[in-house]
Amino acid sequence: MQVERSGFLRVLLALSVLLGCSCSSTPKTVKSDELKPVKENSQAAPVEVKAPVEIVYTAQATQESREAIEAALEQAREGRNDEAIAALEAVLASDKQAFLAAFNLGVLLDQSGQSQRARAMYERSLEIEPEFGPALVNLVRQELREGKSALSTAERYIAQRPENLELQYAKVEALIGMRAYSDAVSLCQTLMRQDEANTRLRYYMALSHYLAGRERLAEFILVQTLEINPDDAEARYLLGQVYLSLELRPKAREQVGLAVSLKPDYPEAQNAMGLFYFETREFEEAEAAFRTALRYAPSFKEAMLNLGNTLKAQLRGDEAEKAYLEALKAEEGWADAHFSLGMLYLADVIPLSGISGMPRLEKAKAEFELARDTQDEAEREEVAEFLAKTEKAIGILQAEIELQQMEQGGTDPFAEEDPFGDASPEADGFDGDGFEGDGFEGDGFEGDGGGSDGGGSDGTTPELTDPSDDDGWE
Repeated sequence: MQVERSGFLRVLLALSVLLGCSCSSTPKTVKSDELKPVKENSQAAPVEVKAPVEIVYTAQATQESREAIEAALEQAREGRNDEAIAALEAVLASDKQAFLAAFNLGVLLDQSGQSQRARAMYERSLEIEPEFGPALVNLVRQELREGKSALSTAERYIAQRPENLELQYAKVEALIGMRAYSDAVSLCQTLMRQDEANTRLRYYMALSHYLAGRERLAEFILVQTLEINPDDAEARYLLGQVYLSLELRPKAREQVGLAVSLKPDYPEAQNAMGLFYFETREFEEAEAAFRTALRYAPSFKEAMLNLGNTLKAQLRGDEAEKAYLEALKAEEGWADAHFSLGMLYLADVIPLSGISGMPRLEKAKAEFELARDTQDEAEREEVAEFLAKTEKAIGILQAEIELQQMEQGGTDPFAEEDPFGDASPEADGFDGDGFEGDGFEGDGFEGDGGGSDGGGSDGTTPELTDPSDDDGWE
């Protein structure tokens, strides 16, 4: 199971442009409207770096508030989110200028699935500091995840500060979320007249071309972007996804590895790195990468699924089952998670506590049926294959159970057809294996990119912003 195009993962996670529900082990291509060509030189040349446009924030929190925000962010990094939320709420209650407290509250609430409260905090941050672009970007991303266009929201805030490039980023993301890739590229080109070396705008241009299937142009732009800023983790990650699409896996792994080293709390990059580890059977490293992704993005369903597959490969059935069930909590009825559960129950070489034999096969059948019923028609073939194997295994096991009952002197199921009482139960005609293979044929992996969409980081998962980094961008 693969993601079509990830890197913008958390921004566009729910959109079909980025994600599919296929059980296929190869990525699908994205079809899009024809883009207007972008004029670029045929060979990469050094980029002249000009001074960026500066944005001055008028809202100023007290030094005490800034220190309290830093302490709260450290609590969040340690996984003590409830304490961090309480601390940030206290800061915001006592300091009406602490827009970073509101923003970071929004991030923590967003990560925990409290979207309405998160939205209120992003809006509060913008109310305090209308120039703070990251709050508008996260607000737009949230609307995109909810299936809204988000363009009107971006334009409403931009109208108040049209010269602010940070606010314009939100409009670019809204256009990409709408799959208006040519419009996104055109807007980036217009905005770059204010700041020719703006790496964020170059990233968005590359992302638009990548999502449209124009990998070579995306690669060209990203190489130039990294000449300007070699430490841009998101550009490194997106370049890795481009190389994956071009089937240049060693280069892809190198770029994703650099993204992780530059930004260890980048969930999408950790997820992608975990998949590379899995490919080389480095299961402990893969598990660590997926768990790190989930630490910073607890609702990252693709990472949950990939963690389950890694645990299954280590024959840790109970833990794998738990991971798959967590993925289903993140998205009820998710076909890929049902399929993976079916594979787990079918693979009887993997131990599971409290379930075996016929009940386990029946659970496998039920999960495959759920996966089939929620898949698109074109994506049901693989599920149907394993459903047929499961039904065959159930039939064989049922025959073996009946045969054992006969051998142990139980009721002869053929008694009515044997009026002379001389039927022999010898040679049941079954070899006992039930199906070919060990149940590992379908890998069920997500998000190798692939989210996001998404992410995504997509764009990325909402991130915390340190008071010492007032611009909110990395």
